Amino acid sequence: MLREKGYEIVEARDGIQALQTIKNHEDITLIITDVMMPGIDGPSLISEVQKHAPHIKALFVSGYPKESIELSGNYSNRYFLQKPFSLSELVSKIQEILK
Repeated sequence: MLREKGYEIVEARDGIQALQTIKNHEDITLIITDVMMPGIDGPSLISEVQKHAPHIKALFVSGYPKESIELSGNYSNRYFLQKPFSLSELVSKIQEILK
């Protein structure tokens, strides 16, 4: 759906694959990740990524309330979107983050 909106998308099936993918795509500006994932959770993934690429922004999505999730780190590049959300809400949030 995001491709149809004009975004270039690089996908990973889990956090471990995401780490490898990010190393091969230096032009990534935003990572959209679920908070809970197998292998490595979203906050741990982003903490690792931002050690080497602090310019990369992160959008966490979760069915849990933001207040119940630890999103430690540089909050200036970390954003949150509560599930469920519509495509228009997701696109709006992406536009807000990337402006």
